[in-house]
Amino acid sequence: MKLRPILFWTHLAAGVVAGVVILIMSVTGTLLAFQQSVLKMVEGPQRFVEVPAAAQRLDVDTLLARVRAGVPDAEPASLTLDSDPRVTAAAALGQRGTAFVNPYTGEVLGFGSARARAFYRSVTSWHRYLSVEGENRATARAITGACNAAFLVLAISGLILWWPKQFIARYVTPVIFFRRGLRGKARDFNWHNVIGFWCAPVLIVLTATGMVISYSWASNLVYTLTGSPRPVVAGRGGGPGGGAAEEGGGRGGRGGRGAGRGSVEARAESAPRPSAEAAPDAAPAALATLQSLFERAEQQVPTWRTMIIRLPQRAGGPVAFSMSDREYWNSFARSTLTLDGRTGADVRWEPYTTTSLGQKVRGWMRFAHTGELGGLAGEGVAGAASLGGGFLVYTGFALALRRLAAWRVRRRARAGAPALTSPELL
Repeated sequence: MKLRPILFWTHLAAGVVAGVVILIMSVTGTLLAFQQSVLKMVEGPQRFVEVPAAAQRLDVDTLLARVRAGVPDAEPASLTLDSDPRVTAAAALGQRGTAFVNPYTGEVLGFGSARARAFYRSVTSWHRYLSVEGENRATARAITGACNAAFLVLAISGLILWWPKQFIARYVTPVIFFRRGLRGKARDFNWHNVIGFWCAPVLIVLTATGMVISYSWASNLVYTLTGSPRPVVAGRGGGPGGGAAEEGGGRGGRGGRGAGRGSVEARAESAPRPSAEAAPDAAPAALATLQSLFERAEQQVPTWRTMIIRLPQRAGGPVAFSMSDREYWNSFARSTLTLDGRTGADVRWEPYTTTSLGQKVRGWMRFAHTGELGGLAGEGVAGAASLGGGFLVYTGFALALRRLAAWRVRRRARAGAPALTSPELL
């Protein structure tokens, strides 16, 4: 049996079975691709401030004290700082969300746009769980994961089916450029091929990285192929995302502020502590100030771009500083310094350079899935491809229905019954 018919019917069957869910994921994916850019625009007055003349930022301890005074019913879990003097500080307050704070005055400017964030939470729920709540979420997540896998099959098989026998204008032009004046089947075929040709490479990246997010075996495969050991994250199960769960990693969980405190605490608690014999005067009675720990982190990475300070759960507990570095093209490349909150001594230093190839690739794939890896341009490419995926579902269904109608006409003709045909349908 020839390969092309097998691919065609596989392509058709996958599209028909998974098409509706793929359409939902494509539309929501288009919206989520621009989530960060939209939130920055909507929340601009809270995220950016004018830099006062000759003003200095408040130290970390004072800044946190102002946050606690401004929001007395919530305790900050983390504080995110930016090296850009115009960008406000962001304090993660658990159920209260994220408070944006003027770094020069300590004034709490707001908690973001409630409407915009509620909208994106709803879109994220549709994208991941088809808006299913409660115990059935696991089933919905399994469905979206399977349909994402079907979309990957569609993208790859579509490119193979498109591949022309000869690269001459007669065969290539109709499937890479839109043609005017077409109607019915010819129009749908042209749209399906053109959109598929331009969007399929990006869709393959989006769906393949989605597989890594959805399935632990796919995530583990990344480490196997790169010859890297799988990271062990304390306190997390081996859920469908594999290792570090993707609640903060899928399209809806972008910021990740305040996330991962448990694993940082666990690593820090298990790390070797300075002994009294080795350093008899290294344990002062007073706790180290957060400002002094922050200055120590700055010395470690003087070219930091953003810094997430994960605050201790108890007085004197370890404090972790997760820092992106302007020296790297990848703005999501982070180094982590964990310091003893009582003595200020180093507990653990995890520079990005020592991260395994598997961890680097896994991180790239996470942000490639959302388009964030390429900044605003990457978001635009991911959003356009996702929108194209929606049109592929529409034209694919239209072509399938026309094929079904043509089959029924042929069947009636073979049976000797009068055939009712519609030129527009065929």
